[in-house]
Amino acid sequence: MKKTTDTVFIEVLQNGEILGQLARPLKKRGAISIGASRSADVLLPFYPQAEDLQFIDVSRGGLNVELDIHCEGFISQNGQLVDIAAVLTSGTQVTLKSGDYACIYIDDLNVLVRIGKDKIAHTAAVKRDRAYRGKLLQLIAPTRIERQVLLTAALAAMALFVPTFFGLFTMQDSRPRTLVELDPNYMIAFFHPNHFRTVPEALQENLDRTNYYRSTLLYYTALAEMFSGGDKYEHKLMYPSAIELNATIHEQAKVKLARKVADQQAAEEKLFSKAKTAIFSVPSVQGESLQGNILRIIDKLDSVHKNHEENLELRRKITQEFPEDRTYDYTNYKNLGNTKNSLAALSKIAPFELFTNEETMYRIADSLADAAAQGRRKLDSRRVAHKALSRDHAGPIGIDAGVQFASFINNASLLAEDTKIDDLIASRFSTSGSVALQEKIKEPLIGEIAPQLIEKVITRNKYELQLCYELALRRNQLVDGKMEWSWRIDSRGQISDIALLSTDIRDRNMVRCVRQKIASWNFPRPDRGSVEVTYPFHFTKTRG
Repeated sequence: MKKTTDTVFIEVLQNGEILGQLARPLKKRGAISIGASRSADVLLPFYPQAEDLQFIDVSRGGLNVELDIHCEGFISQNGQLVDIAAVLTSGTQVTLKSGDYACIYIDDLNVLVRIGKDKIAHTAAVKRDRAYRGKLLQLIAPTRIERQVLLTAALAAMALFVPTFFGLFTMQDSRPRTLVELDPNYMIAFFHPNHFRTVPEALQENLDRTNYYRSTLLYYTALAEMFSGGDKYEHKLMYPSAIELNATIHEQAKVKLARKVADQQAAEEKLFSKAKTAIFSVPSVQGESLQGNILRIIDKLDSVHKNHEENLELRRKITQEFPEDRTYDYTNYKNLGNTKNSLAALSKIAPFELFTNEETMYRIADSLADAAAQGRRKLDSRRVAHKALSRDHAGPIGIDAGVQFASFINNASLLAEDTKIDDLIASRFSTSGSVALQEKIKEPLIGEIAPQLIEKVITRNKYELQLCYELALRRNQLVDGKMEWSWRIDSRGQISDIALLSTDIRDRNMVRCVRQKIASWNFPRPDRGSVEVTYPFHFTKTRG
C-alpha cells in the first residue's frame, strides 16, 4: 500500500471570505510568507500590506509558528486545545505536527493552519429504516375528519386566490415603455418649437392628426438617426433620395477614416523602428466625437426647419393667388398683365378661406409650438448655468497634416514601449567602454506654441545680445552683419541644440557670447512635444 505523506494546508480569510490558499508537502523545508507581493507563498491580491507576513517555518521537527502579542486564537496540539494567550506566557514559538491545527487572528486576517493527509475521511451517513419515518400528511392531519377539513379549506383558498392571481398576471401594464407612450405634457418642453411648426409640411399625408406629438417624435427621431448613419428608423417617413444620399456620405467617411488610420499606423511603425526615438503618444480620435455629431445633427435640423418653412410660405402664397376653383382656366390669364381686364378675371377666383381643413392643421401645430416654447422657458429658468455646446470645444482632438506620428495605444504596442522605457531609464554608455554618454534621446518635433510667445521672449531679452555686440565693437569697429540661429524648445520649456546657421560676423568671442545668452532664456512650454525655432538677429552700429 502506498504511503501518503503529510501536507501543510494554509487558508487566509478576511471577514469570512478566502483571500489565499496553500497546500504543500510537509517535507518541503523553508519559510512560508503571506502577503500581496509576487514572491509571497500565499498570495493575497490587492491586500493593503506593506510587508509580507513571515511567522511560519517548516523544519525537520515540524511546522514552527512564531507568535507575538498581536496574535489571538487557539492551537490544537496532540488533541488538546490551547489558547494562544496561554501559550504566550511560556514562549512565542509553537511547533505543530501531523494532526495538529491552529486558528490565528492577526489584525483583520484569520490564518488557518492544518497538518494532515490530502483527503479527510468522512464517516458514512447512518441509514434510517423507512418504517420509522412518519408521513407529512399524518403529522399535519392525523384523523380523517381533520383531513376533510384541511381539503375543504384548501379548495376555498384556491377559489378565492386563483382568480386574484390570474387577474394580476393578465392585467395590462399601462406604464409607458417608450418616449412615444409618454404623456405629451411631460415631454413637450423638450421639443424644439419648430419641430411642431414644420411637421405637417414634412409628413403631409403621413401625419397622424390625432397625435401630433407622436408624429413629431417619430419623424425627427428618424431624421436624426439617418443623419448619424444609423438604420433603425421608419424608412417610409424619409425620402428615398435622402436615405441614399446619407448612406453614401457615411460610407465615404468610413473609407476616408480607414485610409487615415492606415497612414497613421504606417507612420507609427516607421517611428518605432528608430532606435533612439523617445516614446511619445499623441491622443487621437477615430471618427467623429459625440459632441461633434450632436452639433452636426443640430445644424442639419436647422436647415430642415428653414426648408420646410420656405416651402410652406411659398405654398401659402400660391394658394392665396390660385385657390381651388373649378371654373378656373389658366389659359384665360396667362397673357394678362396688370390691366383692368386682368383684375376682373382674377376677381372670379374664389377667395381664400381662413379656416379650411389645412389651416386648422397648421393652427394646431402652431399652438403646440407655442406650448413647447413656453415649457422651454420654464426649463431654462430652473436650469443650472452651463456652457453652451459649440464647435470651439466640442470637436475631436485634431492632428495637423504635417504630423508624422500619432499613437493608438493597444496591448500589442505595450511590449515595444516597455523596451523603450528600459532604454530611457537605464544608463547609456558608449560601446568603447568610455564613460561618455551616447547621443541624448530627443522628443519628436510635433509640439505647438504660438509664435507671438516666442517673439515676446526674444524682444524682452534682445538687449543682452546688444551687450555682446558692443563688446565686439571695442575689439573691431567694423563689425556689422546678421546672425541666424536655431534652437529647440522641449515640452519643459528648456533650450537645447543651439546652432549658428549663418553669420556675417567672424568674431568668435561674440558668437560664444550670443550662444550663452540664448541658452539662458526661458520660453513657455510647448504643447504635446518639442518645437524648433529659427531666428535672424541683425547687428548694426547706431549713428551719433
